[in-house]
Amino acid sequence: MSEALYLGKPVFSIPVDWQFEQWLNARYLDDLGYGLMCEYPRHFDVLLPKFLASLDRYRQNIARHDFFGNELVLARILEFLPESKPVAAVAR
Repeated sequence: MSEALYLGKPVFSIPVDWQFEQWLNARYLDDLGYGLMCEYPRHFDVLLPKFLASLDRYRQNIARHDFFGNELVLARILEFLPESKPVAAVAR
């Protein structure tokens, strides 16, 4: 999902049963308006046309947010590392 959002693509998510992380990610995706969650495969026929009809809205919601945060995350992580640089392991 992160790659799709980075590229500005809406996501139609069908989380795997009993996989809480997938369910949670799909729920956030739906709640934030970046796509649609299809919790039950039997609802696929109803939800897919709804998803396709809402692509422009999803794209607008995605465009409002910056998904280019890797540099900020790395800078924050580096704040916690010691000043000395790690020495690469030498192959024996």
